[in-house]
This record gives sequence, C-alpha cells and structure tokens, in this order.
Amino acid sequence: MHRYYVINKVVEFHPTTRQLRNLSNPTNMVVLNSPASRCLLLLIERSGTIVTQQEFMYNVWEKLGLVVSANTYYQNICLLRKGMKEIGFASDPITTIPRIGLTLALDTQIQSIESTDPPPPASVDEQTTDETALTVSYDELDKAVFSHAGILHEAIESVADIPASAPDIPEPQCLPKRDASKLSKLFFLITVLIFSILLADIKVILSHFQEQSYFENYQLTVNTDGCHLFLNKDIHNADERTKALTYGAQFKSDCQKFPWVYISRYAMLPRASVIRCNKPMSSPNYCISNYFIEDH
Repeated sequence: MHRYYVINKVVEFHPTTRQLRNLSNPTNMVVLNSPASRCLLLLIERSGTIVTQQEFMYNVWEKLGLVVSANTYYQNICLLRKGMKEIGFASDPITTIPRIGLTLALDTQIQSIESTDPPPPASVDEQTTDETALTVSYDELDKAVFSHAGILHEAIESVADIPASAPDIPEPQCLPKRDASKLSKLFFLITVLIFSILLADIKVILSHFQEQSYFENYQLTVNTDGCHLFLNKDIHNADERTKALTYGAQFKSDCQKFPWVYISRYAMLPRASVIRCNKPMSSPNYCISNYFIEDH
C-alpha cells in the first residue's frame, strides 16, 4: 500500500517514485529529483501553514545527515516550480512569503489517497529526458572539488538519479604526444574551471550577506513596557500598522524574557509572523517564531 496525492484535481503526486502525472493526459509525466520531491511533500503535509527555509533545510537535507547551502535550497525550489509548470498547472500553486518561507496557495486542493496498486512506472523516454534528475547545483560541484563530505553525498544522491538507459559512452582513444597546442587547450580548460569555482564562491558569499541583512528590513515602531516592537518596512499606512501591532500585543506578558519583537504583515496576504528574541539581532540571541493565518 502506498499513499499519493491529487492536487487541484489536475495532477497526481507519487512521493515514492517522485512522479507528477497529469490526470487528463496520463502520458504527460515529470520525475522530480529527490530533494525537490521532498520539498513538495513537506509543503503538502504542512498545507495551510508557512514552511520556513530553516524547516526545509532540516527536513529535506539535515535529517539525512547532509549539510547544504542556501543556493542548493533555492535551486531545488526553482526545479520544483519548473516541474509543476511543465506538468500542466495553469498558475504556480507555491506562494512565496517574502523573507519568511513558502506555502501552498490558499485555493490549493489536496486529496490524500491510499492505494494497494503499485505506483505507475516512469517510461524510459521520460526518465532519459528528465532534466531535474540530472541537475547538480554549482554550489554542490564547488564543494565536491574541495571534498566536503556532506555536499559530496548530496551530489552523489543527485547523480544516482541518472537513468540506467543513458546512451553508451564511447571508449576513450589513446592520446598522441602532447604538443604546444594541446597544452594551450589544457591551460584554457583549467583557467575556466578555476573561474567557475571562484564565481560559485562569490555567489555563496553574496547569499550569506543577504541573509545577514534580513532584519535590516524592520524598523523600530513602539517601545512600551520593556517591549521593543519592530515592523517590516512594507507596512506604510496607519491602519495596517495598527493591525500588525495587535499581533505583538498578544505577547506583552512575555516581554521580560523576549523583549525584542519583530512583526511582519502584508496587506495582500492574510498572514502574519511574530519573531520574539531575548536579545537584539546584532547580538547572539535566542528567538521564538509564531505564524498566524487570518480568517476572512
């Protein structure tokens, strides 16, 4: 017996085989890579709530003993979105909550089905042409070059998805004696490889500084009874500010332990988040997150 899901009465998702199958056109199928499939399963299991980047990193990689960077997370979310578009979704069912995480769109319908029938197998052609199963991030390749064990395991997992039916690779031919021209080509290839590694390092560094500046998007709004209430800068009018502050007021009695309160609320989304910390973000601290979904 296995469990699969029907999304919006349009697509079947089989976690055991990582398949997305269009119900109106069963021959239309996409096979996700392992991390992207686990990301989608987590979104389905947590439907109606916001899944943070840290929760994705823990459930998709760290529980398996893998340590990956934010670049790997972002790339697998892009691959997941690409696969869901290819399978036939008219609009992206994954909603991004800026600087917080991801959630399924409010109108997304999920039906869980238990079946005794084996999941449908992927055809040879579909396996061979599945780009997502063959993709390894630049960051993973960079880490593999430097033999970091955790990232190397992730790269191995991605490479393991390559189908057995891949075309045969011809036997390498014996190289003639090296001459100046071939040495020049070898030098060029080494230069390109070093440049690619440096470029990947720059991307990782930029991503790190992006994460560090996250709380610069908040501004101090209220100081009351020992509480320092910060609101995200996307809140512009007094009515939205008042609504956002009501979420922080719920934790007024806890200000002695967690006096630094960061509140996010977006006018177009019925969601809000409150992050409470024992010290400001400029110091090592301990924080608690609370998420709210408003009823309309």
